[in-house]
Amino acid sequence: MIGPVAEAWRERPKLRTHDLHQRLLTLWVEAEVARLTGDRLRQQLAQGQPGPEGSGMKLGFARLNQEISGLEVELLGDEGLLYDDWTMRRPDQVDFTGREAGYRYLRSKGNSIEGGTSEVLLNIVAERVLGLPSEPRTDKDVAWKDLAR
Repeated sequence: MIGPVAEAWRERPKLRTHDLHQRLLTLWVEAEVARLTGDRLRQQLAQGQPGPEGSGMKLGFARLNQEISGLEVELLGDEGLLYDDWTMRRPDQVDFTGREAGYRYLRSKGNSIEGGTSEVLLNIVAERVLGLPSEPRTDKDVAWKDLAR
């Protein structure tokens, strides 16, 4: 996930600034934490011990993937906006790393939507994992057909 960004960094020494260097290092550390957390989660699932870590992973991965692909596009400049497939068809297999930066950037936006939006997942984690009170809703026990539109 972070590899293509590091490669773009190495190939473009004129673009290197202290701020971009700090962003790259921060994302590198966060990517490594996500990788290790994912390993631990897979081990827990293999032992039949699922936990709330999966929800945290989805939230963290969506944000991290968007930030990493955004930095890559920023480093690549105009080249980062190239996109090789405008057929607007669903691919047989989703490939996060095998295509160009423009694809990875656009694809990363879907991470916060697929499998439930990040906003909804944050509410689920707050209520079910952390035990926080739910947000007040006046429509909670009202049938869809009876809602004002």
